[in-house]
Amino acid sequence: NTACLGGNIATGSPISDLNPIWVACGAIFECRKHGNQSRRLKASEFFLGYRKTALHAQELLISITLPFSDENEHIKVFKQSHRREDDIAIVTGCLRVKLKPVAGEWHCAEAAFAFGGVAPKTIMCPAVARSIEGKTWNRQLLDAGLAALCDDICLDAASPGGMPEFRMSLVKAFFFKFYVGTLRAVRAKIGAAIQEGDATCSTLFPDGAGASLDCSAVEEPSQTSRTSIQVFSSTGSQVVGQPHMHTSGKLHVSGEAVY
Repeated sequence: NTACLGGNIATGSPISDLNPIWVACGAIFECRKHGNQSRRLKASEFFLGYRKTALHAQELLISITLPFSDENEHIKVFKQSHRREDDIAIVTGCLRVKLKPVAGEWHCAEAAFAFGGVAPKTIMCPAVARSIEGKTWNRQLLDAGLAALCDDICLDAASPGGMPEFRMSLVKAFFFKFYVGTLRAVRAKIGAAIQEGDATCSTLFPDGAGASLDCSAVEEPSQTSRTSIQVFSSTGSQVVGQPHMHTSGKLHVSGEAVY
């Protein structure tokens, strides 16, 4: 599994952009060794440690099954890096909840949160899930989830990668943005339902929890495109600006290069 989706998973990087998605969304990995029957593993059980997976020797990851999401399921993926493009992550995360209407409110029926960059492997946050499942999607749920994050993620000054306070603040910021974004999505759905004459869950915001919906935390940043031109002059005797082939170029493209 090299230079492909399976290779990205099998390398087991703790700051992978994709692995939190597989874990939080309940993906199933099918693994097989030549001459053996295939076996199916939950993504949440696949990553064992730093760049260590449940793959056996000579075994390949041959397929990935990702379940479809439900109508009232909300999923958001986050990544924070030093640069906007072409950079490895500081912290990555995938947050997923399934909501259901109960007595005029939206309750969290199921939750799964996975993060990378906060441990030697991609991890889930079971304490956070337990703290919010069965509760109404409101500010009290947000506070409970934020408090439980410290039970699942423990970063200190000795943590590999450094910046423990910054990375923990990113995790909490991801959770807050997910909460507000989901609240906005639910409110938009309820608004449409009310316009159609369906008053179900019209009391979703009795405590004014929707007041923060205009928070910039969930607005997509906009940036104008920038272009630049660099002009320089050269003579025939200068190397800069001339298409000189690297002496080992032919060996690289022919596969004959020796390292």
